[in-house]
Amino acid sequence: MTFKIKVKQGLVVLVVPFVIGSTVNAVAGENQVQEKKSLVELTGASIGNDYVSQYVTGSGSIFNDSPVVQSSVDFTTNLFGVNVWNNYVVRDHITNERDVEVRVPFSTEYVNLKLAGCYFTFPNTDLGEGFAVTGKVSSTNLPVDLSLAVPNIFWEGYEQGRRFDFGIGKSFEDLFTDGLNLGLNGFVKYNDRWFALEGDKTKDWSHYGLSGNVSYSLPENVSLNVGINYQKPFEGSKFEDKYKETFWNSFGVNWGFD
Repeated sequence: MTFKIKVKQGLVVLVVPFVIGSTVNAVAGENQVQEKKSLVELTGASIGNDYVSQYVTGSGSIFNDSPVVQSSVDFTTNLFGVNVWNNYVVRDHITNERDVEVRVPFSTEYVNLKLAGCYFTFPNTDLGEGFAVTGKVSSTNLPVDLSLAVPNIFWEGYEQGRRFDFGIGKSFEDLFTDGLNLGLNGFVKYNDRWFALEGDKTKDWSHYGLSGNVSYSLPENVSLNVGINYQKPFEGSKFEDKYKETFWNSFGVNWGFD
């Protein structure tokens, strides 16, 4: 699934300044050349728009079975990234979730690390607003991609909960033809008071699932994406009534800008 920006009702325009600069003076012979070097440089941007057959929240949990349109705008710099994501409910004709995430990546020879802070709000509902901090580590240079993400949630009226997302995946690029890519992923999740009302201390393995995504690259940095997803609760889990067995799919387009 691609992240997206909410461009529907009442979207607040987010302006992200990237203007931080320093001046370096260089002298060559008798000529003095002044170069301006930016501390933060924009390295990429993208716009995504997906139709999803069920409402999957920004944190990856299925909220209900209403079809939604999820849109995003993403900026990447040499130091950090910013993503604005919007969920528009087709059935009710409203935007009911909007997320703004700032992420800072770190890479080493063996692992990729990411720390992200996300402000989320639920307009047109009585759910209010909150904040989440996520740490993620993923492998590099292995036959398969291994990952662990730990989102922590801070939300008025709810427990300070967290979730442990274990993932395994494999990507295939230029499959059968140039520009056709396939991604296969599996996940297992452990909930520790995740989205739990105050006083609810429930912890347990919650659910597991599989997903597949096919993308095809077109000219002008445009790509088409089709995703198929499946999840099922662990039998006997304390969360068995919250995570029903279900399939959902998505269709989207992404525009990238260098």
